[in-house]
Amino acid sequence: MGMVKLWEGRQRGYQWLGAALAAVVMPVVIYQGGMARETVVVGTLFLLLVVLTVTDLKSMLMPNRIVFPAFGVLLVLRFALQPELWREALAGLVVGGLILTLLGLCSNGMGGGDVKVFALIGLVVGVKGVLFAIFYSSLYGTLIGLPLRWTGRIKPRQHIPFGPFILLGTLTAWACGDRIWHWYLMQLS
Repeated sequence: MGMVKLWEGRQRGYQWLGAALAAVVMPVVIYQGGMARETVVVGTLFLLLVVLTVTDLKSMLMPNRIVFPAFGVLLVLRFALQPELWREALAGLVVGGLILTLLGLCSNGMGGGDVKVFALIGLVVGVKGVLFAIFYSSLYGTLIGLPLRWTGRIKPRQHIPFGPFILLGTLTAWACGDRIWHWYLMQLS
């Protein structure tokens, strides 16, 4: 992708890309979440998503050696800081992983790492949040992927990393999901 090529020629290109993404994402998280306990959990999730995005851009993988320890860290944070949300957290984890596992059985479009990451997202943002994250991630992937396909920049059956779209879709869902949903419902009435 063009953004990666911009950074590849520089010393430690992917590290700089990760730092730039974190510098953009974390102020949004802090602005939206304030100094609440939730911000610690969500901020940790988004830092993890930045690392996974850079890794996905570099290697087309969401490595288990990053994802599995993240489950442990986020489980501890979620239940230590907000134990009252345990039902929503577990439901989000199941919904995030199950829906995409079922979709993955029907198509070859999403890798297992992406499915595990959505389960992780569900653990933090709950059922509604992970459903919005899946929707927005897919929307962004389509809005970027189709023009790349039409212009020949990517070939038929060529895979593109989904990590950047997961990061952007989850950020949109977390920061704006309720407002967008309420706006949509107002348009229907």
